[in-house]
Amino acid sequence: MKKSSFDATFKLGSEKVVCAEGTFRAENLSCVYDRKVLGTVPGRGALKGCDVPVVRQCVTLKNESDTESRPLRELYGLDASIELAAGKRLTLSTLRGDDCTAASFKPETYLPDPGERIVKKPFGGRSSDTSGFPFFDIAGEDFGLIFSIGWSGQWQMELYRDSDRLFVRAGFEDCDIVLRPGESIRSVSILYLYVDEPVKALHLRQMFVDAQRLYASPLTFLGQEYKYPVAIQCFDRYFNFSDASDETTRNFETEQAQKKICRVGGKLRGADLYWMDACWYKGTFRSGTGNYRQYEKGFPHGMRPVNDEAHKYGLAALTWFEPVRCDPGTEVYEKFRDDPHKIVSVPGLKRILVNIGNEEVFQYVLGEILAAMDRDHIDAFREDFNINPLGYLRSIEGEGRKGYYQIKFVENLYRLWDSLCAARPGLLIDNCASGGRLIDGETCARSFPLWHSDTGGLSETVRGIPVTTAHQNETMALSQYIPLHSTSSFEKDAYHMRSGMTGGIHLEFDFLNPDFDRKAAGRALDEVIEQSRYWRGDFQPLTERSTSSDVWCAYAHHLQKTDEGMVVAFRREDAENDRLTVALDGPDPEKIYDVTYIDEDRKRTKKTVPGRKLCENFVLTIRRKPGSLLVLYAPHEN
Repeated sequence: MKKSSFDATFKLGSEKVVCAEGTFRAENLSCVYDRKVLGTVPGRGALKGCDVPVVRQCVTLKNESDTESRPLRELYGLDASIELAAGKRLTLSTLRGDDCTAASFKPETYLPDPGERIVKKPFGGRSSDTSGFPFFDIAGEDFGLIFSIGWSGQWQMELYRDSDRLFVRAGFEDCDIVLRPGESIRSVSILYLYVDEPVKALHLRQMFVDAQRLYASPLTFLGQEYKYPVAIQCFDRYFNFSDASDETTRNFETEQAQKKICRVGGKLRGADLYWMDACWYKGTFRSGTGNYRQYEKGFPHGMRPVNDEAHKYGLAALTWFEPVRCDPGTEVYEKFRDDPHKIVSVPGLKRILVNIGNEEVFQYVLGEILAAMDRDHIDAFREDFNINPLGYLRSIEGEGRKGYYQIKFVENLYRLWDSLCAARPGLLIDNCASGGRLIDGETCARSFPLWHSDTGGLSETVRGIPVTTAHQNETMALSQYIPLHSTSSFEKDAYHMRSGMTGGIHLEFDFLNPDFDRKAAGRALDEVIEQSRYWRGDFQPLTERSTSSDVWCAYAHHLQKTDEGMVVAFRREDAENDRLTVALDGPDPEKIYDVTYIDEDRKRTKKTVPGRKLCENFVLTIRRKPGSLLVLYAPHEN
């Protein structure tokens, strides 16, 4: 494989400057082009036996002079040009972003012809919101490129094909910035794999997920064997009292109820995280976001007694914060309300932005979060982000500032998380933004999207589509691009639990019900714990994504080191055929495998199956509809 050569570029006025690696000067700017080979990952498929380089690059510009810079109108983290033979087929693949509908993370595929231009970007300034998802793979007939954009704001990816060349670049949607003395900005970052060989998209994605797991995920500091969380999380079940089983649930926003949830949930083997969402502070999510020191009336002693109760049962305590938004009358609002660059409101927009790009605001918010973590014995940090920041930040731009405040806001978001991790080594960060609307290369390097869409807060349907269908589709799409993510289950039966499980799960069970069936919950959770290790393997979708009720959904995982794997299959409620034939990518066709089938009642059946059958015409059978099936396989023991 030949070495890839992608260049980061920007413009000073009309003059294009191509950065060489390292540090150099361009007029009165100090420029740093930081390009690193982070390591390698083993090749898959036709690349088996090859080590594929994992590269990260980013550009930083700083004005170290005493005069203003010329306008900076283009700044790219990726500006690639790849030679193409005439007539060769080219495929661009990505996902739709999240909008809490059944279309969230829907796969998108493009076959660009010569002269065609494709532009992708998110909606509203959150990196994976609705119209864009910052992960892309490009498959040519003789090369493969897969990359993520690391930018939690308004990025733009542009692909153009002419008769003999492909051009790909990624950067900010727009900017026109004059850097004042001492100011600096950075580009989007790019994490990528490039191979100058024909490669299947499946194998390119498997290698890229490996690359993130090894070099660009929280596993780099939590440890590769880190156990993905199983959370006790029932905020969505009880907060609006929509599923109240008895009068006690109406006291959900109280110390007494939360302690009971810890006691009941903490007795489940394998549960390891107590999740307190947005109901602990004065006013709660309804009207009090922006309060850090004032607690809801049901918590007269703060959250410390509840978190200490969780610790008694071996549960780490995760707590919800939203540093970027506030409600009128709250602590943050009252402190900074007189400065429209710190607390930003826009006529016609309902919410209020806390501009953490401002240094005074940043230091205040960081201090309040650290104080709360100390005061309440908080172990894990959940950040939510329920505001589209783009319109707010654009409203405070002036001449020569277009894009500047957006950049500083995003830079300080990373700085906030990095500062929390520096103060609390090994800190788990859960990344949420109205669900999964802030999933990108930079956030995934620091955090897990434990709540990969707000569909996780729905117990039955997503705009008429069963929530199980939404979860199956989200899992199948996201697992092709990022290593770890999760959602919830409100129910204990196999179909619901398997639809919601990944390496972990969030249990939205009715813990406050006096008749809560702990044995049934334990059986459901045992299966999640048993299968969690397979999520560290190669992921393979076995069916096409669909919201139809008359089809199957199936996918597989394969562990390369031990040659073991798992198939997860769902026969939806109107699917007439009780059989599905699949071909697995992972097993060795020359081996014999011990195969365990686990049906909807969690009953086990064991068989011995030739590897060639697994790889070519492996038949899955589900008698019940809707119904599910787990299949585990491992090399036969003689």
